[in-house]
Amino acid sequence: EGGVGVGLRTVLRSEQELRSVLADAQLGLICCSASVFTLVRWCRTVIRHAPGTDFWPTKGRSGSKMGIQLHTVYIVCYFVQQRILPKSAHIVDLGAQEFHTHIDPDAMAAIFSEFRPDLMPSRNALEDLSGDKTPGRIYEALGFGYNCVDVFPADRGFVCDLNFDTVPDELAGKADLVTNFGTTEHVMNQLNCFRFIHELTRPGSVM
Repeated sequence: EGGVGVGLRTVLRSEQELRSVLADAQLGLICCSASVFTLVRWCRTVIRHAPGTDFWPTKGRSGSKMGIQLHTVYIVCYFVQQRILPKSAHIVDLGAQEFHTHIDPDAMAAIFSEFRPDLMPSRNALEDLSGDKTPGRIYEALGFGYNCVDVFPADRGFVCDLNFDTVPDELAGKADLVTNFGTTEHVMNQLNCFRFIHELTRPGSVM
């Protein structure tokens, strides 16, 4: 009713198209659900041993806001260490992500120390970075490229509607890592979301 009905009428032109989109999306979710669950369990194990702070809190989650934490950056660096991603990986977020907790400069220094000591910022630079709400400058300080896509303008962002749009030419096939931290669940056209993710990603890279 209301917004959902309007969304369905706007994005999908017929009941047949709706059934087709839902069938394709369900197939994709069924195929990836087991591997995603395994990856999440593995990442929890990795982060449990991360230095400097509690990167993956297990208590008090009911009051958490949507967004990312510094453990996300740690996982990306760990993927590079394990040669899952290249050292200069280009990262694309679906949705303009923000850190929803304060960034501890010491925890950030621990990430640089473990993975990129050659790029370790000064203390003043670490404190400056720790004030950022978005991850772009932090990723770039670690040697990565970064963009995001959202329906609103954002830092290092491209304005895209995942219900309708195709990937901008500047990003097509460019991403070594595409992340989706709770964005596509708000999009009606799941088929276009999956297509968008695939068109963003460089062959042989990680979604």
